[in-house]
Amino acid sequence: EEAASSPAFEFAAGVVGKRKRPGMAREPGGLNHGDTPDDCVDRMCCFTPRGSRRFHQVGNFTVLHESSTATGERKLLCVVGPHWRFMIFVTTSIFLAVLSLGGAFLVWSSHVAIIVVFFVLVTAALTALYCTACSDPGILQRRRDDPTNDQESQGHWVWSDQAETFRPENARYDYQGDAVIEGFDHVCPWTGTAIGKKNICCFRWFTFLVRSPQPNLSTSAILAPLAFWGGCCQATSSLE
Repeated sequence: EEAASSPAFEFAAGVVGKRKRPGMAREPGGLNHGDTPDDCVDRMCCFTPRGSRRFHQVGNFTVLHESSTATGERKLLCVVGPHWRFMIFVTTSIFLAVLSLGGAFLVWSSHVAIIVVFFVLVTAALTALYCTACSDPGILQRRRDDPTNDQESQGHWVWSDQAETFRPENARYDYQGDAVIEGFDHVCPWTGTAIGKKNICCFRWFTFLVRSPQPNLSTSAILAPLAFWGGCCQATSSLE
């Protein structure tokens, strides 16, 4: 009976009709967020030919895979943020371009050990990118009752009007993701998602890997066309 009377598990996503950030007008109450495709890419990737969604949403996050426990608690195993198109078509394209141009330049002019290190670093950075982009940033469960006095709760909880939920002090409502995220830091369009408690470790590895070989990657990307041009000139001279 207690299990039957307990409220269903739901994530703390934004509520339609609430002001999303200071100075923003309230949304009209009849909007169907996520029920229609935003563009042709969204239609092709997220909707079936009949017009129904392939994946459900939590706010502006698209859930690709999730699991549930015996108690009904839902765990987001694979979820992408509101800027997933930018991450796929821009960030990933830059990585592939650097990998191709830099790798071609290194094959022409570097020792095999340097080539191996280059490909390992770029692959590791690309892995960290997708681990960040596809991880749950820390979207919280909606709590309509103040849990401050609960024995399991720690710290002070405050009310979030945008999502109509109580949240811990270290959580924030992300208006771009339209959800309350624990340990919210910022929204990174390069990774396509919000950075919070659960994916900030992967994000730090991503930024570290991008910054550490950055001079080599940038130099490779710039010098690769020159290397090809020089090789072509050398081949033409030898033919003459």
